[in-house]
Amino acid sequence: RASLSGVGGLLLGAAWVFVFYKRSRDAEARKKEAEFQSHVADTEMKVMRLQMNPHFIFNSLNAISDYIARNDHQAADLYLTKFAKVMRMILENSEQQEVPLEEDLKALTLYIQLESLRLTHPFAYEIIVDSDIDAANTLIPPLILQPFVENSIWHGLSGKQSAGKITIRVQKAANMLFCVVEDDGVGRQTAPAGDTGIRKKSLGMKITKSRIDIINKMKQTNAGVELIDLEEGTRVVL
Repeated sequence: RASLSGVGGLLLGAAWVFVFYKRSRDAEARKKEAEFQSHVADTEMKVMRLQMNPHFIFNSLNAISDYIARNDHQAADLYLTKFAKVMRMILENSEQQEVPLEEDLKALTLYIQLESLRLTHPFAYEIIVDSDIDAANTLIPPLILQPFVENSIWHGLSGKQSAGKITIRVQKAANMLFCVVEDDGVGRQTAPAGDTGIRKKSLGMKITKSRIDIINKMKQTNAGVELIDLEEGTRVVL
């Protein structure tokens, strides 16, 4: 009986330890999940702030005002229409974690067209999507390429004394989607950026990295970003 009592006591103690450990482990898991969801929400808010960049909005409205002052009502109307469309798409897409590649490239195209109207030297752009990609049914995080395109325009092409070009390619390989943003600008080493430009460029990269980290955790993937310095310009592979 004493032996049975001892065994029973051991089993009871083991059961208590197991219950305590499970509760502790569950509480830790809930804490980590809450922290992850908080990180997701914080990143989404930062993405929204980055896309609704006050400088971009202010400069766009200034450009429209300038066209009106010069009585170029056709250009003002064109700029205002594109600006309204891109703002609407940003607001609509910000509510989604993923959007069709086709729709995201439309928003990116409008953004590029707006920014091209503000540069002293115009630039060309080309968006190439591989034929084996169904752009209407392939989902990506909204405007994840926009920070890299913005960097190409304002830290690469704006420093050129002649017209430049941005090429965006979307390819598929090894069950992964590869998005390449390439420009023939002045390159990262000689990009004409003041302190504000450098901070904003760094912020855009940091937020994009956070978005990719979230995607990797949620989808168990291994996405990443690679920046490559070219003889003339920069290439970003996402």
